[in-house]
Amino acid sequence: MKFQPAAMIDSENNVTKIERADLLSGEYNEIWLQDLLADNPYLLPVASFGPLYDNLICIGRETAAVGAGYIDCLFVSPAGGIVVVETKLFRNQEARRTVVAQIIEYAKAIRSWDCEKLDSIVENYFYKISGQSFRMIDKMAPYGLLTYNEEAGFVDAVNNNLSAGRILLLIVGDGIHSGVQELSDFINASSGNAFELALAEIEIYQSPSCVFAIPHLLTKTETVERRVYRISGSKPDKPLSETGFINQFAENGGYDPDQIAEFVYSLSAVNGISIRVSPAELSLRFSLSGSDYALLSLSIQNDHADIYFMPYWISQFLDKHGFHSALAKPFFDFLLPYIDNSRCRKPPYEHTGSYFLNVQNALEHTVSFVSAVNDYIHAITE
Repeated sequence: MKFQPAAMIDSENNVTKIERADLLSGEYNEIWLQDLLADNPYLLPVASFGPLYDNLICIGRETAAVGAGYIDCLFVSPAGGIVVVETKLFRNQEARRTVVAQIIEYAKAIRSWDCEKLDSIVENYFYKISGQSFRMIDKMAPYGLLTYNEEAGFVDAVNNNLSAGRILLLIVGDGIHSGVQELSDFINASSGNAFELALAEIEIYQSPSCVFAIPHLLTKTETVERRVYRISGSKPDKPLSETGFINQFAENGGYDPDQIAEFVYSLSAVNGISIRVSPAELSLRFSLSGSDYALLSLSIQNDHADIYFMPYWISQFLDKHGFHSALAKPFFDFLLPYIDNSRCRKPPYEHTGSYFLNVQNALEHTVSFVSAVNDYIHAITE
């Protein structure tokens, strides 16, 4: 991808041409970007969200959020502000929708946390990188951001923000100028709690002697209060029932509602599978060690009707609970012929996002899906 070059001008007005780096190649990858932000939180363009997010410190990398995956970077401020950062280098709308859905799942997962939980995260994080454990207050006090006498107020602020879902979700990456309106529509149709979400870009320029990082905010939502949902242009004041969801799915996609009901309820009858309905999604979930994760999901966002799954996160969920991710391979192999390849950025399974199925093909093979799900559940529970 060709970028517009810039210029570096020194004190003697000497001009040096600098080129923008492509974050999809070479050393400037997602891990590099995560490292940069973790070590330099001031690069996060959060000033427009107010003083709640001033003076952020990173308290976790690849932090497990049960049932949702792993948070790339987690930050907290002396005022008790919580910032979840997902780094993503992407170029197409499907990837944008996937990462928005993922970061919303993080917000829902961490709302049940408290300051004690965050302190355990930060202790583990700093022990891994420095060999010494710290609490959040221990990292703030030496810089004059808080005193130990203010710890009680800090704890209350963190707990209040978490319980209220007052969380800033920040997607940081490249190539996200286009499709902002589509993203806003997607966000407005998604389920969750009260939060703020923003898209930010980090432009990287390199000269012969140094590298420049230029962050800027692309767009942000107003605070989103998830007591009102937009589905297919209407605004119901509560999530749909299972029957309501199935009827809406059928209407959006032009499918037979009885066929969809048979698909959903046949799969939910498999031992270990349960149904969870949100305003825009019905997920068929499997449980391990007291938590669960979506095996397959039906989505009705933006007047579309989709069935999708996320193989990377299913594998991560298994690994996290002590099961070898290879146990999921037969199930993924079963799904290959049903994948809508026209909607894949790369051949399966070469990215971490969602894979969409050909809905009608899946609905016509309910018995095969039941057998495959049953075999999968049996493999991880025997």
